[in-house]
Amino acid sequence: EKSMPAAWLERGDVLAALARAYGEIGEFTKATELYQGATRSDAGAVSLESMKEFANQMVRGAWKDFKDGKIKRAEALKAVTEAIRLLEGLLAIGETHERRTLLASTYKRKAALVMSDEDKREALQNMLKHAETASRSAARAMKSSGDKAAARGAFLYAENLRLVAQYLLRPLARATKGAGGGRGISLQNFRSDLER
Repeated sequence: EKSMPAAWLERGDVLAALARAYGEIGEFTKATELYQGATRSDAGAVSLESMKEFANQMVRGAWKDFKDGKIKRAEALKAVTEAIRLLEGLLAIGETHERRTLLASTYKRKAALVMSDEDKREALQNMLKHAETASRSAARAMKSSGDKAAARGAFLYAENLRLVAQYLLRPLARATKGAGGGRGISLQNFRSDLER
């Protein structure tokens, strides 16, 4: 990056390529900064794929920084909410099962960050909705796509997200019906139930 001509670092396409490379090595904060620069650049086109990756890196970085104690819950939630806005904008441009799956995964992070049962329920319902749509789309792609292995992988990931959302919504549904006293929502509870 430092050895590049300064003019290259003003191009959105170059910044997006660098951001993708930083994201691949787990440098999510740097990737997010570069993607932000790419979106503000007047020179060089930034692809829709780059915008999807921008949202993905934003969420991954915010989640990692939150888990590492580098940022507060509110800051992580702000980044996740911004990523949701960006992904929903991409869906408005064109529907893909990959965008839907990423949006479902982003809502999973939102559900983990919000505090109230009502906000968790809303995030998980959105996660479920997008995972179901992605699953149906990927299932169709498995039948018609030349790359059946990639379509199958997308289908399995979307199904995984769908099942997790359904599972995590169960205690919230019981609490709403007045059953109360559930074990609460956590991936630790999910894992322990799977091991039984």
